[in-house]
Amino acid sequence: MNKEEGTLSATFVPKWKPNTAYLAGDAVVSPSGGLVTAKATFTSSAAYSAANWNSASIVGQTRAAEGTQTNGENVILGSFGYIATGGATNSVSGGSPSYENVIGGNPANVSTATSNLTGAPTLVAPDGNWNSIWGGYDNVVNGWANQVQGYHCKIHTGANHATIGGGSVHEVIANSAYGTIGGGTGNKVSASQATVSGGSTNNASGNSSSIGGGITNAASGAGATIGGGTGNTSSASNTTVGGGASNQATNTAATVAGGASNQAGNINATVAGGSTNIASGNGSTISGGLTNTASGTSSTVNGGRENTASGEYSTASGYKAVAAGYGSRARASGMFAAAGDAQELDWTLRAATTDGAGKFLQPTGVSFLPALPDNTTWAFELTVAARSDTGESAAYKVTGAIDRGTGAATTALVGTPTVTVLAEDAAAWNITAGAGTGDGSLRFTVTGEAAKNIRWVGRLNVTQVSW
Repeated sequence: MNKEEGTLSATFVPKWKPNTAYLAGDAVVSPSGGLVTAKATFTSSAAYSAANWNSASIVGQTRAAEGTQTNGENVILGSFGYIATGGATNSVSGGSPSYENVIGGNPANVSTATSNLTGAPTLVAPDGNWNSIWGGYDNVVNGWANQVQGYHCKIHTGANHATIGGGSVHEVIANSAYGTIGGGTGNKVSASQATVSGGSTNNASGNSSSIGGGITNAASGAGATIGGGTGNTSSASNTTVGGGASNQATNTAATVAGGASNQAGNINATVAGGSTNIASGNGSTISGGLTNTASGTSSTVNGGRENTASGEYSTASGYKAVAAGYGSRARASGMFAAAGDAQELDWTLRAATTDGAGKFLQPTGVSFLPALPDNTTWAFELTVAARSDTGESAAYKVTGAIDRGTGAATTALVGTPTVTVLAEDAAAWNITAGAGTGDGSLRFTVTGEAAKNIRWVGRLNVTQVSW
């Protein structure tokens, strides 16, 4: 709403003096700092008597021009600045007819044609003390120790040590402390130590949250940060959205650096950029791209489009890749009918043996064998290095094929895998391949020797086709 400025005049009100003649209605500043008017024509005595004076509940004048301001005095410059009775050590300037600057006014009337004096509340100390309105018009401050410069701004009761540096239509909610709005328009601080530097219709509602600028951003988590952009949300503790549009960081320490319509929805999840990406796994990461999903714990999508990393510690890249296995890495450049039906996979597998008993090579060392999806064929190649604690070494390569129909029980090797000994210090060491019909997995069993500590590490490469 456009508001016309009123004509300002600097009318100075003198301090009360003893043994001085006063006319009825004369205004003075009382020894306690209040602005009062004489009830009748009289001459003051040596001591101030409140019985001779009327308190001005709301006044639009200034304190005495002479002397040194003492504790409790109010300063009003202009004809449209007002301080409610009981307020002390306040400063007000600016204002306009019906759009007054008021300490102790009615915030509901801000940005309306109704005077801010109408329906003004009764403030309870410390509210109404130590505030400053430095200019502009249509501002109401009802807390304590706050500063405002701007237009159509309001600071509610209980709010303290807040600052509105400029702009218009800003709001600091009740009982918040040390909030800051630098400028812009329509911004709100709804928590303590929260900051909106500028922009439009931004809301910092989490304690110690911060919004640098932009439009319609909301930082509601404690310590949440939004750098700018449009329509971004940082709604959990220590979350960050750098910018972009319609991005959401919704769990502890989650981050969306930029882009559009990205979501970081789990603890420590990160989306660096791109569009419509979702990092929903704990500690998951998406570096960019379009419509990627990282849903496994500590999973990663390195960009591309429509990739899914759903396995724990898995990685997907390219286009339409699916990394569903623990520690798997998937790459694709398209699909036949469904994501993942034409792709390359690899794992790093390991095991430790101390005797002649066989052990599975696995991505975790203890569980999670690489498993085929239904109706899938793998061509595989495994390269293994082994070393004992006494310095003996070996290297092997295993190649072959395995397939699975509907259900794990249909999993079987296709033909006989080829095992090639690349190098071997100890002839007793061995490796074999097999199919797991209970879990639909590809299994590699390594065998060491008695009383020998051996570590085995293998890289498994798979070419996958599904139909």
